[in-house]
Amino acid sequence: MSSDEIETIALRHKLESDFYFFVRYAYKQTTGRRWLRNWHHEVLCARLEAVWRGEVRRLIINMPPRYSKTEIVCVLFIAWCLAKAPDCEFINVSYAARLAANNGARARDIVAAAWFRTLWPRCGLKAGAAARDDWRTTSGGVIYSTGSDGTITGFGAGKPRDGFGGAILIDDPHKADEAASDTIRQSVIDWFGNTLESRCNTAQTPIVVIMQRLHPEDLSGFLLGGGNGEDWEHICLPAIGADGRALWPEKHSLERLSRMKAANLRVFTAQYQQAPSQALLRGALWTQGLIDEAWRRGRLAAETQEWGRVVVGVDPSGGGDDVGIVAVAEYGDGAIVLEDATVSAGEGDTALARTLHWATRVAQTCRRWNADCIVGERNFGGDMVEATLRAAQIEDRVVMVTASRGKHVRAEPVAAFYDQGRMAHLDRFTEMEAEMKQTTPLGYQGAGSPNRLDALVWAIHELKLRSGFGYGMLEVV
Repeated sequence: MSSDEIETIALRHKLESDFYFFVRYAYKQTTGRRWLRNWHHEVLCARLEAVWRGEVRRLIINMPPRYSKTEIVCVLFIAWCLAKAPDCEFINVSYAARLAANNGARARDIVAAAWFRTLWPRCGLKAGAAARDDWRTTSGGVIYSTGSDGTITGFGAGKPRDGFGGAILIDDPHKADEAASDTIRQSVIDWFGNTLESRCNTAQTPIVVIMQRLHPEDLSGFLLGGGNGEDWEHICLPAIGADGRALWPEKHSLERLSRMKAANLRVFTAQYQQAPSQALLRGALWTQGLIDEAWRRGRLAAETQEWGRVVVGVDPSGGGDDVGIVAVAEYGDGAIVLEDATVSAGEGDTALARTLHWATRVAQTCRRWNADCIVGERNFGGDMVEATLRAAQIEDRVVMVTASRGKHVRAEPVAAFYDQGRMAHLDRFTEMEAEMKQTTPLGYQGAGSPNRLDALVWAIHELKLRSGFGYGMLEVV
C-alpha cells in the first residue's frame, strides 16, 4: 500500500469519525476559505453526531439567523451521512420549496465533487440526479427537498434497519413575516402533523428541527409544549447568553447586538434571543406618547429649520384608497416629517385625470421642500407609477422599490426610530398618526390601507435604513 493510499485512508477515517472536522474540511474544499470557528458549531455537530448514533431521535435547535445552522444541518450533515452510509434517505424541509431545493442541491454538489468521490468512491450519484429537489445515489440513497406546505407522496425518510438510515431535517419552517398570522402559522403546524410526521419509514427515523424563534406558538413552541406527544431534546443558543456574552462575537459583537435590540425589540427578542413574547406582539408599534414626543422635538426643529436631505415617499393606491405622499428630511441622527400631502385617489373624472392629480401633488411637494429624491412602490402600478412621476418633470429624482416583506414588518424599524427618540414631526398629522396607532406587529388593524404610513416608511427607509440596517426589508430595483 502506497503512502498516498495510507494518507487517504487516514483522512477518510478522521472525516467519518469527526463531523466538525468534516464540516471544516468540506467547507475549505468547496469554497477555498477556512471555516470561521466558534464554540456553538461544535455543539451543533456533537448533537448531530448523537443523532447519527441513534442516541437522539427528536431534536430542536433554536438559534439566530445566519449563524451557520443551514450549512451544517441541511447541507454538510447530509453529505457526511451519505459518505458513511450512501443509502440514507432524507427529507429536507424549509418554509419555501426553493430554499429547501437550494440546500439539497448544495449537498449534491459536495457528493459530486472530485475530492468527495476520491474519498468515498462507492457513494456515486445516480444517472439523472440533476434535479435540485429530488436526487439519488447509486446505493439507493434519496434526498428529497420541499417547502413546509409541499406534497411528499411517495417519499419517506430513514431505513427499517439497525443503525442510521436518514432523517427528516426541518430548517426554518416559518417565513418570518408570516409567522404572526395565526392561520398561516397553524397551517405549518398542521402540515407537520398531518403530512410530514407520517413520512418516517421507521419509528427510529430522527426528526431535527432547527429554526429561529418567531412566535410563542410557532412549530418549536408547539413541539416543546408537547403538541405532538413526544419528548424533544432542546438546544437553545441565544445571541446574548445568560452570562451576558455574545454567542458569536466575530459575527455580532455585544455592541452591535445592543444596537439591534434597540432598533427592534420584538424581532431581537424572538429571532436572536429565542424568547418570543406575546406582550410584544399585541401592542401598537406607535403610542400617542411616542407621537407627542416627536411633535415636541419638531417644535425645536421648526425654529432652526436645520435639516438635511429631503425625500418624498409615495404609496400609490391599489384601488380607491388615498395616495400616500409624505415628505421627510434628515434631522440630526434621525429624521423629521415635514408634510403629509396625501390626496384622494378618487379626485378626477377619468383614470388619467386622477393619476395626473396625485402626480402633480407629488411634484409640488417635491419642489416645495426642494426634495433630493422621490421613492415610490413599484408593486401597485409598476412602470406606470414611475412614468407618471417622470412626466411630472421630476426626472433623476425617482427611486422605485419593490416590497419584499409585509407592511407591518417594514414599519417596525421605523417605529424603532421613534422609540429611540430620533424622529420629529414638524406639525400634527392627524390622519397619519391614526394609522400609526392602529399598526401592530400582527399587521394594520384599521380599515382600508395605511397609505400615509406606508409613504412615511418608504421615505425613512430611503433616508436612513436602506443601507446597513440589516433586516432586508426591501429590494431596490
